[in-house]
Amino acid sequence: KRPRTPSPPRTFDSEIEDFSMVLRLSTLKPITTQQDWADYLEYGRTAHPRPDNRWLTMSFFPHTYAVNHGTLRGVVNRWVVDDITKWGPFILQDTEMYGLTRARSTQQEKERSSGQIDELFYDSTTWGTFIECANSHRKVSPFDPLSSCDHLFIVPELRAVASVRCSKEDLPRWWEIERAIKDIAHSFIVK
Repeated sequence: KRPRTPSPPRTFDSEIEDFSMVLRLSTLKPITTQQDWADYLEYGRTAHPRPDNRWLTMSFFPHTYAVNHGTLRGVVNRWVVDDITKWGPFILQDTEMYGLTRARSTQQEKERSSGQIDELFYDSTTWGTFIECANSHRKVSPFDPLSSCDHLFIVPELRAVASVRCSKEDLPRWWEIERAIKDIAHSFIVK
């Protein structure tokens, strides 16, 4: 095992390494009121939240931005080109979906483990957006479809990659979600 060098003590003058927040999906706004906080706590206690009480968890990661040189092209290549045996191969689809290039795993649902990524969406023009989704069906009645997606996108002004956990049903709003989060990110920039 390699010895770990302890991190320097953090102060109010320390550079921010990464941070997270939650946004109400219906408004794409963070928690600002006591009622928002109560709604968020209620959301965490129910399997079937009210449509107006769904929340997104989002984070900013400067390290991911630096490692990938400010683009997500390498992330796409790791899935579509490099990782053809683990969960793929991923086959590019003939048509875009929601304005994004789409690739699907050739593995059938019965061959995949729960939560395994089987669908990718990305912006092949800017390489600034990448979304990976895991789709399956509940193992018990009512055997309804389940999905979970991780949505990554570049926020160049923060030199960071933003990450949002969402459902596949939220994908038609991907651009709106990115725009709202970028607007929030811009509010953090000191001018």
